[in-house]
Amino acid sequence: MAIFTKGAGLADSIFGKSQDPIKKFIIETENVAKKESVLEEIFNVMPLDTYAAKFGSMTGTEDFEAVGESGEYPESSPVEGFSKTIEPDTWKAMRKVSLEMIEDATMFSIRQKFSDFAPDWYRTREKFAAAIINAGNATSMTFGKNAKNFVISGADTLALFSTAHTKAAGARSTSTQSNYFDATFSYDNLCRVEELAQKITDDDGEYMGIQPDTIVIPNNARIKRLVADAVWTKGDEHPNTADHGYSYQAGRWKVITWNYLTNYTGITAGTDMWLIMDSRRNAIDGLMFCDRKPLAIKSFVDEYTDNNIWAGRGRFSAAPVNWRSTYMCAPGLGSSIA
Repeated sequence: MAIFTKGAGLADSIFGKSQDPIKKFIIETENVAKKESVLEEIFNVMPLDTYAAKFGSMTGTEDFEAVGESGEYPESSPVEGFSKTIEPDTWKAMRKVSLEMIEDATMFSIRQKFSDFAPDWYRTREKFAAAIINAGNATSMTFGKNAKNFVISGADTLALFSTAHTKAAGARSTSTQSNYFDATFSYDNLCRVEELAQKITDDDGEYMGIQPDTIVIPNNARIKRLVADAVWTKGDEHPNTADHGYSYQAGRWKVITWNYLTNYTGITAGTDMWLIMDSRRNAIDGLMFCDRKPLAIKSFVDEYTDNNIWAGRGRFSAAPVNWRSTYMCAPGLGSSIA
């Protein structure tokens, strides 16, 4: 919830009576915006009480060994794996109410001016998170009107979605792995990509136990129909046809349609990209969204213009850490699933 402060003397000024109605309207629109956001369903949103957060990992330890009665404990020597530091940025916006607007009692116009103030905050967060996915086959992206550059590589310094993720120095395994696949959405391809995700290993070559449970797709009718047929049809609706049969995927997936998800350049025409996620693993070290300071709104009068300024400020950032929770399918791009 936004935090509000106002400058001294505002209550006694001509702007005094407008303060509480504007605050109430901002809170109302903020509540609606929060409900409409799907950010927390895709990113692990976490509060941050320091200037930055460092996410690290260790390579796997050894298996347990049979040592017999009174046997000594065998030693294992994990080494430090990849790490990723996320430092929140400061984000600002403002609105203003002119003295003439107050004098003419045009409260409707004032409400219009503030109708998107809090939603703008949540939309910016949502668009920033989506931009990381939309540029997930690159290591950096530009964002915002000022085209600021952001590094969005994972802890291994590669793109979030890569065909050649490497292992940490000192790990027992040296093979590379992919979470970026050339696959249109279909029932068979969903089964295959899920299998590939389940066979992903850690830096020492041990299975990670990845269990994808979430599908994220763009808001395009063509892929929504395909996904619905694959994961919400049991297969027994037409008992007297060749389509009759049990659907292994029925009822196993949470499906998220994201308006801000777009297709990569070079994707096969007439198709859409889609991704699957392991939400449990994602909550550990996947797509991290760090909230340093919530939206804080202050109100004051500009002595040079007599305008009532409403300024909003907050701090957040996001980035991928461990790529293993998320798998992108972009037809025409990525590695083969054959």
